[in-house]
Amino acid sequence: MAVQSLEPAARGTVAQTWIAHSLEAAFFVKAVPIGRYSGLLERAVPIQHRLWRAGFSQMGPPIPTRSGALTFPLGDHILAVYAVVPGFVSFDFPVEPFADLLAALHGTAVDVDGQVETFEIDAVARAEPVVAAALVQPEPDPLILAARETLDLIAPTLERDKAEARQARDALRRRALAGALPMVVTHYDAHHNVMIAPDGRLNLVDWDELMLAPRERDTWTQLVQPHRATRFLERYRDTAPNYEPDIDALRHYVLTWYFEEIEGLLAPMLDSAVEAETRARYLGWFQSSVEELHEVLRRLERGERPWEPPHTEDR
Repeated sequence: MAVQSLEPAARGTVAQTWIAHSLEAAFFVKAVPIGRYSGLLERAVPIQHRLWRAGFSQMGPPIPTRSGALTFPLGDHILAVYAVVPGFVSFDFPVEPFADLLAALHGTAVDVDGQVETFEIDAVARAEPVVAAALVQPEPDPLILAARETLDLIAPTLERDKAEARQARDALRRRALAGALPMVVTHYDAHHNVMIAPDGRLNLVDWDELMLAPRERDTWTQLVQPHRATRFLERYRDTAPNYEPDIDALRHYVLTWYFEEIEGLLAPMLDSAVEAETRARYLGWFQSSVEELHEVLRRLERGERPWEPPHTEDR
C-alpha cells in the first residue's frame, strides 16, 4: 500500500489512530505501545479476521500485509490496519439494531486461539490502591476533591461490593471449570464502540478485548437499563430464542466494569503528568459512570430485574 496522505483519527485512551489514504482506498491504522495492551491487539486481530471470513460483516476487517501478517511492529508500537468503517461513533444507538448486532456476533463460531474467559483478573485488587491514593493525597487539588465526593457516595457499600465481586468471580470460575457455563464470542465494550453508518447500519470497532465468554459480558449493558431491557431481550431472542439472562454472570460483569471504571478513570486524575483538561474529562467520566453503576448495583441488590415483565397480582 502506497500511502498518499495520513490524517489523525479519533484518539483512544491507549492507542494512536490514523486514516491512511492510498490511490485505491482509505484504511484505518491503529498503533498500540508495546506493553500491557499490545498483546490484546495481537491476540484479537486474528480472531477478528476469522469472524469476517465466517460471515460477520458489521466491522472493518483487518487488512493483512503482503506477507500475510495481521499485526506488525514499528518502533515501540504494534500496528494493525483495517478497512475504514464509514460513519460516527455514538453511545446513543437504537436498541433493536444493537440487539441484532450482538446476536449476530454471539451466533458466529470461530477459533479463538485460547482467548477464553477464565475469571482470573481481580478488578478489585487493581482498584484498591488507586482509591487509597486518592483518599490519602496530602494536598488534593479540586479535581481530586470532586472525585472524593463520588468515593464518599459509594463508600457505605464499597466493602460489600468488593466481597460480592470476588465471590461472583470465584463462582463463575468454578462453573467454567466444570463446563457448566455456556460461552460465545464476545466484544466486551460493544456499547462504547458502536459506529453508525450513513445508512443507519451499526458496526463495531475496537475489538482488542475479544474473547469467548458468557453472553452477559456483552448483554448486561442493555439488560440493566429499564427503558431498554425488555425491547433488547425480545429482539435478541429473535435470533437466540432460548436465551435467559444468567443473573450470576450479569452481576459479575456489572461489578467488574464498576471496579475497572474506578481504577481506569481515577488513576489519570492522580497523574500529575496528565494535562489538566484531560484530567477534568476523566473526572466527568468518573462521576457519571461510577455513580450510574453504583445505582445499577443497588437496583440489582433490591432484586430488580429490568428485563422481566412486571409481576401482577391476581385479582
